[in-house]
Amino acid sequence: MRVSPSRSWSLYCSHYRQTRVSQVLAHSSSILMLQMHSG
Repeated sequence: MRVSPSRSWSLYCSHYRQTRVSQVLAHSSSILMLQMHSG
């Protein structure tokens, strides 16, 4: 099965976006928890 470069690139971009968003969400949620505990 052949995959065109543009398709694989879009798949890679969407995958990177999802992982990046999950990382940012986890980071911000941990900061919120720290602020709530310290406050």
